[in-house]
Amino acid sequence: MTSSRSPVRSARPPQCCGRTSALHPGRAVRHLRVHAERPHLAGRGERASEEDRRRRRGAAAAEGTAHHDPAPRPTVRNRLSPDQVRLRRELAAAREQIVALLRAAVGEGLAPGQAQKMVEEVRAWSGPNAFRLLRYLSTRPDALRAPGPDCPLPAARLLLLLAADRFGDQVTPAACADCRRTAPVPSRSGPAGRVCERCAVWRGARPCAR
Repeated sequence: MTSSRSPVRSARPPQCCGRTSALHPGRAVRHLRVHAERPHLAGRGERASEEDRRRRRGAAAAEGTAHHDPAPRPTVRNRLSPDQVRLRRELAAAREQIVALLRAAVGEGLAPGQAQKMVEEVRAWSGPNAFRLLRYLSTRPDALRAPGPDCPLPAARLLLLLAADRFGDQVTPAACADCRRTAPVPSRSGPAGRVCERCAVWRGARPCAR
């Protein structure tokens, strides 16, 4: 039994390659998965091929994408307060005086750069230690030859560095107030002066409660 329904025609015409058939003149030959050439739609809705997309990306990279880059932010400079400006000036002046006092004590053989390097090594080139070292050197004329009990730790370390260099005749390293040893540096403060770590432990020892 045959159906009376008419075959359903596709609303979308089959795509062809643009050539005519020898058996059916005037009709295009259909090839599956082959898109027909439509020059009248070029650039208007046709999907770009991979080669076209690659070419466009290369052209965009060559021309640059400055219009997509964010605008550069202005450089913000932190303004120093008057107290910070004053402290920087005082620190710069203290550094110059420390170098001058060291060279006056040990001689001109100590170059300014070498003096700065030594002070930096004992951690007295900046911060409170710089002012502490300057106060000790400026108030005691014999600070490097006869260090007293009030010798700060940066000065004790500096004396040991100078003595280990070629300035051993101009300086006297700070000694422990208990054992009188100069090495290691007496890093603890005691009632009679600076003491080393070993003597500080002996001083802090207490008899056992048992």
